[in-house]
Amino acid sequence: MPGIYGYVKTNAQDNKLVYMTEKLFYNKNFVKDEDFNDDEFQASHIHLGNMKKDNKSFVRNGVYVSVEGEQYDYKYCNFEELIYNSYIRGNLEDFLNKLDGYFNAVIYDSKIKKVFLISDRYGMRMLYYYYKDGNFAFSGEVKGLLGLDFVESTIDESQINCFLDLGYLLEDNTWHKYIKLIRPATLMEFDIIGKSLTQKYYWKWSEIKPQNIAFCKAVDTLGELFIEAVRKRFDPSERIGISLSGGLDSRAILAAINKLYPDYEGYAYTFGIPGCDDITIAKQCITITKWRHEEFHFTSNNWLVPRIEKVWLTDGMLSIMHMHGGEFLDTVSQNVNFNLNGYAGDVIAGGGWFDRLPTDKRATKLNLRSFYKQYVYRCYI
Repeated sequence: MPGIYGYVKTNAQDNKLVYMTEKLFYNKNFVKDEDFNDDEFQASHIHLGNMKKDNKSFVRNGVYVSVEGEQYDYKYCNFEELIYNSYIRGNLEDFLNKLDGYFNAVIYDSKIKKVFLISDRYGMRMLYYYYKDGNFAFSGEVKGLLGLDFVESTIDESQINCFLDLGYLLEDNTWHKYIKLIRPATLMEFDIIGKSLTQKYYWKWSEIKPQNIAFCKAVDTLGELFIEAVRKRFDPSERIGISLSGGLDSRAILAAINKLYPDYEGYAYTFGIPGCDDITIAKQCITITKWRHEEFHFTSNNWLVPRIEKVWLTDGMLSIMHMHGGEFLDTVSQNVNFNLNGYAGDVIAGGGWFDRLPTDKRATKLNLRSFYKQYVYRCYI
């Protein structure tokens, strides 16, 4: 998803944003916001229009704010305004530290000539940036940065073996040496006058302290927290669906919604080969709800070709072996505007780690080696 994008100008006459837009506006269903432009900075936002209902830019008292994504704590508040108010009041870090959301954001303060980039707590909504020789730019997709003539697109050959072995790149790395992914829970600051870049974490995992709690109580509490998390993210008035596999994560989401809204008639879908466990289990789950369920089957005719285009869409950073379901996006998008899935649920509450990592110890490069092999040295621990 293109999301927010922009750059710091090298001179007041610069108008390079148009080249970024050309790279990023590749879908007829995209909505593009009004461009922001002054002598120092140009930026815009390309989105689907399902969370932001207009194409207006947020600018107030010389401060530009743009957000890609959503937050779940202040349901009826404008997200840009929430960030603006916390920034003006000087409590931005405290606000972000407690915020539940899936987003990234940019703040440009024309009075002090600074640009701030923000990632959500887990870095789930990706944002890339370029910083070299005093030049600074950002984009929700790498291809947007490659539209700028000052961006040096040198390939980082050290990433090749990692991608081939693991199927993905680690931490903030991309295929390009000077293009990086903003880290999770990060507040990044670029000083336009001094051409300096600094960043800091506004939240860390270590803030979650161990608790002396009985196992059964922990199980009950986790269940309550999970249902509350789903409640915050689900609105029966919106077209929300579930990519329902046979796994624990998506089944738990379906169960939580069904508990909250037992009469809701939703849309769920499952992909796989005919008769596979995922489809069989999903069909069993659906029978105890009022949801509609659709099956999508992989065949030798539809598996590979649709994934080729998605190599470009994902900037080459997702293996075609992990693009399951992309073949059926056109059909799915006709039924839902939002998809709930259990991505990374296994990290927090699933069983996939139990036989590979000690659950009572913090992550270290030694115990993470079973996942990241010899590339574990690239992990920020």
